[in-house]
Amino acid sequence: MIRATKMNYRDVGFVYICNPKQPDGNIIPKHEIKQLLDSIPGDVPVLIDEAYHHFVTTSDYATSVPYVLEGRPVIVTRTSQRSPRSPACVSVTGSRPKS
Repeated sequence: MIRATKMNYRDVGFVYICNPKQPDGNIIPKHEIKQLLDSIPGDVPVLIDEAYHHFVTTSDYATSVPYVLEGRPVIVTRTSQRSPRSPACVSVTGSRPKS
């Protein structure tokens, strides 16, 4: 993913990552998220969907909200939907472009 993004970054509108993935629950380890963010150009936005973060129990996972707070072009989305009958509530955390 990092190599493909670096090679094609001018053609990429943004990078979209589901972490953890649903339905299998696989995660992208926190060191790989950091490596991706450190490796791609700073003007490429990254959207990280953490909808199922509350089910992760491994210490190799970390939320990406701190990257938003650092001012990186990262958008973190989450949902509070717990059942098919309940309406989805999505929270979005992002940073504004620096002037």
